[in-house]
Amino acid sequence: MAKHRQSFFSKLTPFIGRLPFPILYLLAYPIYLVGYYFVEKKRNVIFSNMKNSFPERSDLELHALAKLNFKRLVFMMMESLKTLYMSEAQINQRITLKNPELLEEFAQQNQSIIMLAAHHCNWEWMLAACSLQLSFPIDAVYKPLHDHVMDEQMKKSRSRFGARPIENKDALLEIMKRRKVLRGFAMVADQSPMRKEEKYWTTFLNQDSSFSVGTQKISQLTK
Repeated sequence: MAKHRQSFFSKLTPFIGRLPFPILYLLAYPIYLVGYYFVEKKRNVIFSNMKNSFPERSDLELHALAKLNFKRLVFMMMESLKTLYMSEAQINQRITLKNPELLEEFAQQNQSIIMLAAHHCNWEWMLAACSLQLSFPIDAVYKPLHDHVMDEQMKKSRSRFGARPIENKDALLEIMKRRKVLRGFAMVADQSPMRKEEKYWTTFLNQDSSFSVGTQKISQLTK
């Protein structure tokens, strides 16, 4: 029998997720301090990206932005653990969809939609809110985590309001199989494309940046 990988952190996630929000944020702050000041590699990556993106800013300003970026990332991670234990009212109180009628127009015509997002704000809460506030079901494309126990917990969290998680390696096949069924296919699509993947190159934040063209091709293929 295969032994599933489980980190010490994943063992704590059910306890963390049940904490009240004030305590959750209080716990997040020391994690941010330890992570930012002792995980040098991550800190350097954030700072170098900031420096490339905003060359007109001083190092002092960039360090302040890098710290804020890391802090909000930690807070978002803690919030995501809470998703599994939040009520519908708590989700709707925190996330509001603007102009949902733009998507609903397609749904009324039985036209499926590919929904692209970025790793910005809390994308886990956004999926939950879309599941609650839109009239059509959502298939959420995701990349599995190495920690099997944590991965199973995230799938449970993402599907609790009706969304259907799909592994990224199965996304094209699943979309093609269900192309005649009204769905919203949701993807957080701002990662760098794989080395052998077709790319679109442009200048973004003062740097040559590559973007995936897969979703465009899927849209064209499925009409």
